[in-house]
Amino acid sequence: MDCWEATPRLLFLSEDPGCGKTRALTVTSHLVPRADLIGDLTPAGLYSSIDESLQDFGSRPTILYDELDTVFGPGRDAREMRRLIDIGHDRRATVKRKIGKQTVRFQVYAAMALAAKMDAGEVPSTIRTRSVVIQMKPRAPHEKVERWNRRTSPAEAAPLRDTLQLWAEFVHQHAHEYLPEIPEGIEDRDADVWEALLSVADLAGGHWPSTARVAAVAVVAASGVRAEPSRGVRLLWDIKAVFDKQRVDRMFTERLLAELKSLDESPWESLKPITMAQLLKRYGVKPEDQRIGETVRRGYQREYFTGAWLRWPEPATPATSATSATSEQSDE
Repeated sequence: MDCWEATPRLLFLSEDPGCGKTRALTVTSHLVPRADLIGDLTPAGLYSSIDESLQDFGSRPTILYDELDTVFGPGRDAREMRRLIDIGHDRRATVKRKIGKQTVRFQVYAAMALAAKMDAGEVPSTIRTRSVVIQMKPRAPHEKVERWNRRTSPAEAAPLRDTLQLWAEFVHQHAHEYLPEIPEGIEDRDADVWEALLSVADLAGGHWPSTARVAAVAVVAASGVRAEPSRGVRLLWDIKAVFDKQRVDRMFTERLLAELKSLDESPWESLKPITMAQLLKRYGVKPEDQRIGETVRRGYQREYFTGAWLRWPEPATPATSATSATSEQSDE
């Protein structure tokens, strides 16, 4: 943990029961250092748990938090817990609390895996964008696995856990100095999330460097598709779709609105010219007089949107992105 500037959250999600979310946390608890498997957690409990582990053992716990949906479900206000989960992915993060007459600073940087009976879109965006999201699903009838035995399985996991610990100690110094190559298209917070994982993959060698990068590109692309865009960004994307479909370089406002309203599942039925102008103003786009044939009216040119489309591009589909990453790895 001290080798990274940031650590991702591992987020097991499914809207349906019986998909293995809690089991995933239980299995994880047998393979990580100082596992702290929790079904109910308060903000004070979270930072106190990390502080106590540092004080007693000199190392951070691994927080395994089940039933996150009970915290962030509909109608719940959990801003303090959300902030702690958010900032705790950063190694420099601390919180200050008044204890008696003294102000005490608590470290909140820790590895964390979360499980929730939620759709990805229901998870607070600040948590989702700091996470590697694992979409869980029930096992099909033809998929046979050995029964998980709560009494014997922990002992069976011990050799693997010990091997992981020895390997981590062996590569520790290399990890301190190592900076992985981040795939193109993974930037900013996504790069923070995946840097540690790509470092581990490169240090492990074998097929892992390629496998991890394909996974990173696919997961980041999928997260982008699931993230709900703002109304203004959605308008930018739909205007691009209209210009691409019509193959023109300018349109009067009335025609552009009509084309927007004709799109499949269009959210623009009640959109007015003045409202559209207000939304687009945020992105440096405003209507001007346009001449088409002998007619002059207010409207927009395709070139007005070029800069905005570059800054707020519509995300690629996961399948396309993963295929691209596979091709790049093959070329190398």
